[in-house]
Amino acid sequence: MQVKHRKAVMDRATLIEQAAHELDLAAAPLAPGGEVRQSEAGNLVRKFLEDSVSLGRPVLSRIEPGAIKPADTGWPVAQDELLRTASFYYLRLPVSLYSGPTSGFNQLHAEFAFNPGDDGKRPIAWDILPNKKWQTIVRAKGEATLAITGEGKFALSVPGALTGLPVDAAVDATGVASGELIFGPLNYTFSIPEVEHGATELPDVWWKFDGGNFKKERDPGLRLVLSVPNDCTTLRVTGYVEATRVYDLLRSRLKDALEDLGDALKSFFTGGTKIEASGTWDLSGDR
Repeated sequence: MQVKHRKAVMDRATLIEQAAHELDLAAAPLAPGGEVRQSEAGNLVRKFLEDSVSLGRPVLSRIEPGAIKPADTGWPVAQDELLRTASFYYLRLPVSLYSGPTSGFNQLHAEFAFNPGDDGKRPIAWDILPNKKWQTIVRAKGEATLAITGEGKFALSVPGALTGLPVDAAVDATGVASGELIFGPLNYTFSIPEVEHGATELPDVWWKFDGGNFKKERDPGLRLVLSVPNDCTTLRVTGYVEATRVYDLLRSRLKDALEDLGDALKSFFTGGTKIEASGTWDLSGDR
C-alpha cells in the first residue's frame, strides 16, 4: 500500500466558492452596480469552508525490553533472540476533525505506512486499535482502559456489565481474562459504530470508519503496537486521512438548489464534501 499524497486544499475551497457563487446568482437578480447578493443556499454551502482535518505528530512510547514474552506468543525463538531482532513501541496516531456548524462527518478513512520505500525489513503493525474484534465489547460504552499484554497485544478493560468481569480486569475480545500486563493502563475512548481495517504484522495499516458523527473530534482512537527491527536506523511514518459526510439530499435544505448545479459541483456535495490531510514524520530520534 502506498499512502496517498494530499491534494491541494484550494481545489476543495474553489469548488465550494464556485458553488456558492452559482447559488447566489440563481437566487436573486444582481444588486445595483452588478453586485451579487449572497443567498441562503450560498451561505449554507460556504459553511463547508469551516471544515478542517489534520494529522498530528505520532506519539511513540517504548515498551520495556524484556517485557514481551516469546513463550506467550508462540514464537519459536528465545527471548534474547527476539529482543536482538526487534523493539516494540506503543504508537498513538493523533487525528483532529472539525465540521463547523454543518452536519458532522460520518465516514473516515485513514492509512499509515512505516519506512515506505525502504528495502529489506520494515517496522510492522503488531496489533492495532480500533479493531473489529473489539467493536461489540467497547462501542456500547465508548470508554475502556487499554493495556498491552506479554504477547504484545492490546487488552481492554470495560465495565463488568459488558463482560461479566470486574472493571479492572483486562479481557480479550471474547471477554476472557488476559495474561500479564506489561504496558498501561491508559484511558481509551471509541464510539464509532462500524470499522473495517487491514491485516496486522504488515508495514502499513488502514482503517475505514462508518456511521460516526465527527463534529469536533480530537482523537478517533488510532493506536498501534509497533514492532521495529533493531537494524532499522530510521523510523519514518507517513499518513493520510480523509473525512466525508454522506447525507440524504431529499432531506437537505440544499436539495433543490444543488440539483441546479453542474455535474462536477453537484458530485462534490453528493460525494460527501471530502476533506483530506497527509503528513510525514521522522520519529528516529523518539526511539
